[in-house]
Formats: sequence, structure tokens, C-alpha cells
Amino acid sequence: MIVQEEEVMDRFAGQMSLCNFGALIDSCPDGPNCVGPGGTNYKDAGRVYDYSSWVTRNFVRDSLKQLFPDKADIIHESIDPGEYGLENYWVRFVCVFVFMMSVMSDLRSTMDMAYIIYSVPTEEGMWVEYCVPTWASKEKIKEFQEKSELDFVRFKIAGMPRPWKIFNVVAVIIPKLWIWKTTAQNGVMFLMETAGIEDVIVNVTALT
Repeated sequence: MIVQEEEVMDRFAGQMSLCNFGALIDSCPDGPNCVGPGGTNYKDAGRVYDYSSWVTRNFVRDSLKQLFPDKADIIHESIDPGEYGLENYWVRFVCVFVFMMSVMSDLRSTMDMAYIIYSVPTEEGMWVEYCVPTWASKEKIKEFQEKSELDFVRFKIAGMPRPWKIFNVVAVIIPKLWIWKTTAQNGVMFLMETAGIEDVIVNVTALT
């Protein structure tokens, strides 16, 4: 749904990608990349708005120009809708970093699973064994250490037949990698398209 919102609905609404609009506002008006999507210079941070505010301010100005066509030039000069851009480049950068750190643990667990499947012998093996210590009888050990029969059961990594390896790769590893890739890509895109400082912090908190 996030992808549909960002890639479909926003495009139908005329919203352009945020990219790095306003990222170098400290160097404006004479620095590089100081022209916003509205075609004007950022000049200072007071002219930067999120997309909803910016498009609303443009709508009000254009509506007034339509209502009073004889005063269109005066209205255009008097009403400044501002520009669409980032409120803070580094806050967005940190939020994207925090989000990626939160999803890397899942990628690591998937890669560990793939490594185990690759490393175990390609042959049948028992993954469960029943181990009873030999220093005393089982009944005495159970009574002395207050153990049950299940306490003597141990799990270990053994061999795995090739068909089961293929099944685990196809049914587990590949879907987990695809889900991770989709989650990471869409999450980063969602944060990259968030202009406001408060909004991007709230969004990364929700995503993590």
C-alpha cells in the first residue's frame, strides 16, 4: 500500500519526487541546487513547505488570479506560495540509517540460515539424539538432578538430503530475501519522500 501511495497516487496528484530539494538551503540563494520545483529560489528556510502545504498555497494564489484576472500580476507578486523541499537533510539521513539498522538483523538471520543449509552434509542424518550420562544410572540421575525424560533429548545439526535443501532454499530462503528486499526498499522510499522533520521521525519510529 505504501508503494501504491508513493508510486501511483502521488503521481496522479502531480507530486514530484522529493529527491534533495532544499537540501543545500544553507548555501542559497547563490549556491547550487537552490531552485525548487516551483521554479523559484529557496532564498531561506522560511519558504520551504511540505507538499500538502505548498500545493494548497499555490491553489489559493491561482484561485485568486482566476477570480480577479485584472489583478493577476499584483496577486502573483504579493502572494508567495514558497517552495517544496526538505526541512533537514541530515535528519532524513539519520532516520534512513536507523531504519536500515533495524532490518539488517533479519537479513543476517536469513544469511545464517542459508550458510547452515550450504554447510551441512548433503546426506540424511539424525537431528535429535537421546543422551543419558554414563556416570550413574538414569533413575539416579533423574532423582538427583530432578530431570525428566525430555531433559535427555538433545538437538544437533546433522546432514540434510539434497531435496530438502532445495525445498528450504525455494520455500524459505528466497521468500525471506524477497520480503526483506521489498520491506527495505519501500521503507527507504517512504522516508526519502517525507519532507518534515517531525514527520520523518514519527515515520521511522513506526517503521522500526
